[in-house]
Amino acid sequence: MRAFRMTLFLLALLPIASACDGEQDTTATADTGQPQMCSLDCGPELSCRNGVVTAIPRVAWDGPCDRIPACADVAETYVCELGCGLATSCDPDPNCAAGGHCDLSARCAEGQPARALGACATDLDCAWTCAPYGDVPERYMRCETSLDSPVCVASEPPVMLADFGASCALLADDLADAYPDSAPERALLTEQDACQRGLCVVGRGDSCTYQACTVACETSLDCPVDWLCEALEPVDGDEPIAVCNPIDPSPEGSDLTCTP
Repeated sequence: MRAFRMTLFLLALLPIASACDGEQDTTATADTGQPQMCSLDCGPELSCRNGVVTAIPRVAWDGPCDRIPACADVAETYVCELGCGLATSCDPDPNCAAGGHCDLSARCAEGQPARALGACATDLDCAWTCAPYGDVPERYMRCETSLDSPVCVASEPPVMLADFGASCALLADDLADAYPDSAPERALLTEQDACQRGLCVVGRGDSCTYQACTVACETSLDCPVDWLCEALEPVDGDEPIAVCNPIDPSPEGSDLTCTP
């Protein structure tokens, strides 16, 4: 496999670079003799367009306009050999570009481990190694063991419990220790009697701390569309447990509940 990184000046040609540059705010101070001051807010963002993967880390910058960088200046790119792949749970964190050591090949078609096809013994043999986001054709596969030579065949999303994704009846005080103001945006797991399986996933969304009853899983085949099987750390600090976790933790436009 041969791939190489593009030099940063090529990034100026990418649509994503111009979009970031458009987020600059400029305040003119020519009448005071002082330099004009600008601010820049970039990322984090990961994209793949026309076979080029671009990672832009989260960057906030304030300073003289003649010294302000462009979003492209802090980005890292990778040229795919076989074109862009699907967005999956194995996608790198775009903030890796801040350190200059991204492995962006996972976003390329050649960098995504293929799920098992053909012969199988169990449903796990048919699971994606890296679960694709959203409703991707053939995301759900199962092993048809009734055949003389079992093979992977298309399947339907699993039927979930009635309270799956519903509120866990948690209040803000219940999560005060797990989510202080300085807490990072991460999903955690807590035991909650209000959920049928006693498992509740909580996390920081775009506008609030969301909560949802969930279930344990082995792979993302055990989760509905727009949810992935991920190992989450319990609030009490015990060993991580693999449960279904929402891909887009934004209550707006979804069934997720904000914690009162």
